[in-house]
Amino acid sequence: MTKTITWDLLQLSPLRWVLAAAALTILAAGVPAPGRAQLHEFGIGAGIAAAVSEINTRQGPGPHLLGYAGVHVNATLQFRGELAFVQFNGKPYSGIEGPSGESRPDLRVASVGGTLVYTPRGTGTGVYGLIGAGMYQLSAGGDSEGLVPGASVGVGTNLDVGGAALFAQTRLEVPFSTFGSGTESAPNVYLPFTVGLRIPCCGDPAPGT
Repeated sequence: MTKTITWDLLQLSPLRWVLAAAALTILAAGVPAPGRAQLHEFGIGAGIAAAVSEINTRQGPGPHLLGYAGVHVNATLQFRGELAFVQFNGKPYSGIEGPSGESRPDLRVASVGGTLVYTPRGTGTGVYGLIGAGMYQLSAGGDSEGLVPGASVGVGTNLDVGGAALFAQTRLEVPFSTFGSGTESAPNVYLPFTVGLRIPCCGDPAPGT
């Protein structure tokens, strides 16, 4: 049987993650910024993710990690290439579902994708909206699924601190898969809450600032 390419963070070699991050950085660098130099930006964040679909009955909240490379396209729009990882902690089996006193396997979701970030001009609040798409890899208990497409939408806010900015954001993530949910009809849906650091570099100040 052909082996599935596994994007699970715990199974990918560090070299492949470095290559993936480099590819995203190159992609972000190639987005044109009309009329002026581009602002390259890197970000790292961590938080907690909670399931809002059927997987909530099988897995509890767990850690979330995020990294991205971004570039401002214009005064209000930014493109980010992102890598993310979520682990949902398995809940104890109930009834006849499994061995008494044991827990279900943790469900892990790794993803790579692109996100458009829109910041309304002139609001002064630092609030922004996000919409994105990417490829997701789900795995649990030594079993995994092939890469599946997915989409996300969310909101966030920035707080400037010196040459960098803190951010807090949440988004609705929808991998188009039922893997690990215990049902064939409802796709997995979850909400990661992330707090992190944005680090501008390698360009002029952000357009419009």
